[in-house]
Amino acid sequence: METPEKPVQNTKKKRSQSDKIGRLKYNQQLLKQTLAEVEEVKLMLCTIFAGLKDSFNFEQSLIERVACRDEIDREILRLIFEAGSPGLLPKEMAIKLTQFKVTRYHVSRRILRMNKRLEKEFGEQIVEQRGWHWAYKEGKDALITVQDTGFGIPDAVKGKLYTPMFTTKAKGQGFGLAVIKRMTEALGGTVTFESQEGKGTTFIVRLPTSQRS
Repeated sequence: METPEKPVQNTKKKRSQSDKIGRLKYNQQLLKQTLAEVEEVKLMLCTIFAGLKDSFNFEQSLIERVACRDEIDREILRLIFEAGSPGLLPKEMAIKLTQFKVTRYHVSRRILRMNKRLEKEFGEQIVEQRGWHWAYKEGKDALITVQDTGFGIPDAVKGKLYTPMFTTKAKGQGFGLAVIKRMTEALGGTVTFESQEGKGTTFIVRLPTSQRS
């Protein structure tokens, strides 16, 4: 006589409601820490931009994303970039933009609004008035170095420094250097570092101050 097989019992332990709540709280705390670190990076970048108000320019593509609201704004910026240092009269720009039916007063007002958007975002205007002309604002070379006298960066870690979510800190989230590198490269710049174990590390942020072709 055959013995009936016993049904296989599901041995997987179901999580209790308290376990689920605990996991949710952990994820919320992790998200909170991540957002706090992103805000810290944003504050650091705003501080850098404010300190370089009179000494650096931005790439045209970045300016357009922040300052322009429509095709007319983009065309005005294009004309100013092409004119270079001498600049253009608002009347001259209006003549070149006849298809948009704008006057010289419209041109000047649009430039002022674009400057306000850039100043709010980066603490810097990109077009300045020279007499009756509007011209692209030129700056000086910008180089930022940050140095410490710590333990240095081990060779095994150097290749991972800019990897998102890689961190050597107990409570770090690994976004700081990755965000700084991405934003610096968006400005046409570079982030490099020099480090010797036992002697410390130097980070070098290099930002271009003229439009690159």
